[in-house]
Amino acid sequence: MGAMQSCYCDQNLPFEQCCAPFIRGEQNAPSAVALMRSRYSAYCVAAGDYLYNTYHSTRRADLSPGLLAATAREQRWIRLEIQSTQAVAADSAEVEFKAFQLEGDYLLCLHERSTFYREDGQWRYHSGVIYQQDAVPVKIGRNDACPCHSGKKYKRCCAGAKT
Repeated sequence: MGAMQSCYCDQNLPFEQCCAPFIRGEQNAPSAVALMRSRYSAYCVAAGDYLYNTYHSTRRADLSPGLLAATAREQRWIRLEIQSTQAVAADSAEVEFKAFQLEGDYLLCLHERSTFYREDGQWRYHSGVIYQQDAVPVKIGRNDACPCHSGKKYKRCCAGAKT
């Protein structure tokens, strides 16, 4: 059997020991930042049910697990950076993050401050404020360092894994 898949959320843990138990519903995320990381990983594996179930109940009206999974399959997320976390109250928190995705040979950055609320004892994503200044795509040269931080050149890493 090959090496274990590293978790998508960049915690330096195997996926099976990090976000997978949350995504499979075996454990609940113990904090807003853990939920943020697991939702990022869920986008990476197109886990629509988990994404839907971790939205706050007041935000699900226009969503479905199928729609969320289809959207996730259209995206190619390569890196997550948690910028800051802040407990606002006992049952609410904010997580600021940058999530990077590839679109062709362009790197896009989603920079968001997300709000989470505890609902029925579990953390749920409620809403987010997107920082537009980070929305400009950056062209990646084939000989540039890969933006996934693998230490390889782009042409030998993510450029070769295009979907």
